[in-house]
Amino acid sequence: MGDEVQIFEDYLKKHSLHLTGPRETVLRSIFGTHEHFTADDLIAHLQRAGTPVSKATVYRTLSLLSECSLLIEHDFGQGKMYYEHASELQHHGHLYCSDCGRISEFYDPRLNAMQEKLARQEGFEPVSFAVKIYGRCADCSAKQARRDTGAIS
Repeated sequence: MGDEVQIFEDYLKKHSLHLTGPRETVLRSIFGTHEHFTADDLIAHLQRAGTPVSKATVYRTLSLLSECSLLIEHDFGQGKMYYEHASELQHHGHLYCSDCGRISEFYDPRLNAMQEKLARQEGFEPVSFAVKIYGRCADCSAKQARRDTGAIS
């Protein structure tokens, strides 16, 4: 955990808010891992750790962390938001398994170069871009193949 506490505290002060104990608990829990997560995942993690925080505090803190650009929100069309650290690898894409919900990241400089080239050709100044590929991961593909051949019922 690096500058996140200071960045968050500065943002809160700027908006006449305070870094309360529960907000700091949520912040430290989030930046103690490097996985994609949902609000429900975070709430369950906090409960298992013996540090229950209200749902309202979790949702509001996630919103504030997104507003101050410490978190990036992703909508994979499943009725819930996924979050990741904004400080992670920039301009990366996501592979989302529609069967099991696994999220994998990928980075390819050719994709970034293509995006920049297309934007330049159109006289467009990009602020960000997101690549999300939906499909089936290798494990789920293998399970489906076994089902298709009758090996699994």
